[in-house]
Amino acid sequence: MTRRIGEAKAAALGCSLYDALLDEFEPGGRSARIDALFAELRAFLPDLLGRVMERQKREPAAAAARRAVSGRASSASSARS
Repeated sequence: MTRRIGEAKAAALGCSLYDALLDEFEPGGRSARIDALFAELRAFLPDLLGRVMERQKREPAAAAARRAVSGRASSASSARS
């Protein structure tokens, strides 16, 4: 049923089936924009991950302390709720 609706919508909008179904959740959204977004992430994230991992190697105690403090803050916040 969804496929038939998507096909009819694709014909009416003059776009692909995927784009027609995507329009249900992201009006005006197109797969080309999603492809571009993921291409940006694909270019950006490996370097970021490498820098984060390198920093954690240099500062393991500081990273562990931040996680511990963050965990306590989350626990205190949820206890107040």
